[in-house]
Amino acid sequence: MLPAYAGFFLRYIDAMRAFTVQVVLAGLIASLWSSAVIATAISAPSGFDIHNLRLNEGLTSLTQMDALENWIASLREIGDGETLDEQLTYRHRLVGFGAEPWNEQRLAYAVDFLDHRLHRLTQGNWINREREVLWLLEHVSDLSDDACFDNVTDIQWCKPLLKRHLALLYYIEHRVEPFIDDERRPYFPPPRDPRDPSNTSYQLEYEETQAFRKGNRLLQKLEQLAVGDVEVALIYADWRWMHGRTTDANRRYQSIWQEAPELLEVAEPLPWGLSDGVTMSGGPDGRPTSLLSYTVSSLGKPRSIVSLDGDERAAQRIRKALRKVKFRPAFEQGVRVDSEQQQRYELVAPLP
Repeated sequence: MLPAYAGFFLRYIDAMRAFTVQVVLAGLIASLWSSAVIATAISAPSGFDIHNLRLNEGLTSLTQMDALENWIASLREIGDGETLDEQLTYRHRLVGFGAEPWNEQRLAYAVDFLDHRLHRLTQGNWINREREVLWLLEHVSDLSDDACFDNVTDIQWCKPLLKRHLALLYYIEHRVEPFIDDERRPYFPPPRDPRDPSNTSYQLEYEETQAFRKGNRLLQKLEQLAVGDVEVALIYADWRWMHGRTTDANRRYQSIWQEAPELLEVAEPLPWGLSDGVTMSGGPDGRPTSLLSYTVSSLGKPRSIVSLDGDERAAQRIRKALRKVKFRPAFEQGVRVDSEQQQRYELVAPLP
């Protein structure tokens, strides 16, 4: 009798085999089709047209997409992040990188791809990843502009993409300044124009300075499209609270309390509600964790942090990181209050 885990690996191998066969067949069909088009057309189509024909007649056939979905599901289960990223990028490119109108499939693939990339950016530091961050920022900017700032916009396509764009702006604000400081300390490079494309570190620093302005623009557009959407109102209030606009944030929170008080009963770390979270199994086994007990003040700052278990060195680093997190405070009767919390946290960066 085969061991219990053998069935999973057999399904994984079958998915890979089916996917490979479909790619080969799709490539042959697409090549024959594009050759026939070139041979019979009165005027040869453009390269973009041929590319679309290849996609429509082979590479995005239902059988291949089914096999690709099975492969992606297997990669999620085993936690192969690098290969999963390649396949999510490939699937997103087939449907989402082109000029096709927005639909549910294109949106789902784009959101899945962005959530995975955003999750990757939370793992470890950003040293030598500047180009990856800048490319993702440019790409999500293009997607949100296409879905939200075109002549014809639809909240169904716009809202999920703007949320991912905001999440990336949050990450850039949180990670870039320490990253730049850490990188500069040993070398002391001379000052340069932050918009100079030859230096990605300075480009990231420049993008960090523009994040608040860009986030306001996105949220103003989202608020116009989603009138009366409490979730959008809460995201906007959180953005203002995160950036020290407490008077405006309090006004928005008060309005939300009147409509949906349950959303403000528990303090939440920011950013909140901008992605669907982890897109695959957790990180490597053996990462240190610690259960922390703490108070979130009415100003959204964690205080009196106590480790209830875990390795002391890891717990110390987790406590230090938690002190830098900005929270949306809890509310009672429409008033900000202190609140007690317990939460387990994982140390992503390895211990020295």
